[in-house]
Amino acid sequence: STTSSPTMPSLPFYNDTNTVTSFADGLRSLASHDHPVFVPRRVDENLLYTIGLGLISCPGQSCGGPSGSRFAASMNNISFVLPTSFSILQAQQLGKKGVFTTDFPDNPPLQFDYTAQNISTALSSPVKDTRVK
Repeated sequence: STTSSPTMPSLPFYNDTNTVTSFADGLRSLASHDHPVFVPRRVDENLLYTIGLGLISCPGQSCGGPSGSRFAASMNNISFVLPTSFSILQAQQLGKKGVFTTDFPDNPPLQFDYTAQNISTALSSPVKDTRVK
């Protein structure tokens, strides 16, 4: 048997506004008269999510990012890690413990100027974790 790399898609450039607009315009809801969607009218939680791009080290190997690290997307400085034993949905349905935790933070770990060019280096290395809200 031979192994081969998966075929990678041709992705648009990061600043391709036309592609983003076309994608966003194509999003549709399944809501209809037969399938109404009820939106809560009372806010009972306050959440502030930040989306970031950080660096994660590559122990024992060299990755393609700065200083041999790799880029990692994060929310509130947490980079999601796929569980190895069960999917999150399976774990929830089967009542399996230890696959994920429900303590995803309501706010970023540090307050900062969210529009600044430079932010704290404490936010440059996200935590790898399987937390959900």
